[in-house]
Amino acid sequence: MTTHSSASMTDVHPAARRAGSARRRVRRLTALAGATLALAAGLGVAHTATADAANFPKATVHADGGLISHRSPSTESPRGYVFDNGTRLSVDCKIDGSTVKGNDDWYLIAAEGDASWVSGRYLTVHGEPEYCGLAVTAPVTTTERTGVFEGPTKSDTREDTLPKGVGMEAVCYVDSEATGQSRQRWVLLSESGWVRASALDASKKIPYCSQTA
Repeated sequence: MTTHSSASMTDVHPAARRAGSARRRVRRLTALAGATLALAAGLGVAHTATADAANFPKATVHADGGLISHRSPSTESPRGYVFDNGTRLSVDCKIDGSTVKGNDDWYLIAAEGDASWVSGRYLTVHGEPEYCGLAVTAPVTTTERTGVFEGPTKSDTREDTLPKGVGMEAVCYVDSEATGQSRQRWVLLSESGWVRASALDASKKIPYCSQTA
């Protein structure tokens, strides 16, 4: 991804501010603000990598037929492991993705191998998993007219369209694809949803959506 300076949030196009749901924006920005305050208070880095899964928050599966994981936080992405009902999981972090029966929370499961994302609709989470990414967002600018999606695939619900030249803030990225489609990098924007990374220029590195990357 080519990097150069981008527009500030004060230059955000009105269409960008309409993108996504208000609930998502408030929740995500509140989480980011809290992490930034923690840094300012001298509490150290807000997101510290932890090698021992025992230190992660836990979640219990509540799905009679088992809970299907996905390669990214989208029901449209390829399926992975199936976690049996009652399985206790270690949660790396949480993020917004495809809505499943009114719940758009997705959790990255702390495990070896490929990323395993599961919908919060079928979990009871114990503790408070942090949002994926870092406390400080990365300024980005759209390089073309591009769609904003609920999840990180083109098969997810399209929430809005951003024109070229819009300044936004990026939270983190995942590599994702819908079943049968080629894999692409997708970026979660702090005030909207998911956008293809190829449609953005970033002024600094965007982190992977994890707490341990």
